[in-house]
Amino acid sequence: MILDDFISYLNKNGLKYVLYKESETLYFSLNNLNYLFQWQEQDLNYFRIALPNVDNPPLSTERTGIINQLIAGYKVAKAITMEDGHLWLVAESFVYSLDNIDKLFARMIYLLGQIIEDYSSRVRGGAQ
Repeated sequence: MILDDFISYLNKNGLKYVLYKESETLYFSLNNLNYLFQWQEQDLNYFRIALPNVDNPPLSTERTGIINQLIAGYKVAKAITMEDGHLWLVAESFVYSLDNIDKLFARMIYLLGQIIEDYSSRVRGGAQ
């Protein structure tokens, strides 16, 4: 199961986590960012890594434009405005082979970190 492979990845990298199997969610932190790893028991090939609550509601038109522009330039990632108005960044994948799975996990985590860094920089730069 993809969850076991992700836990192995976290352990190899010395990252602590909290697992909630009933909600199919694992929480971990890296570089002062709090991530979620989510999987689905009914689809063993699917998983997603998310950065929840990267911005608080309400999002201004300018901030929405910034995140949309960034997402258009990155592969795999998407921005989601949740029902409560918080902005989440998500990278999703289907996995059919475990070859280089650790590289996939690392790249997705790095990608989300880069997006939030770019977003924060642009917001601090005056565009709000």
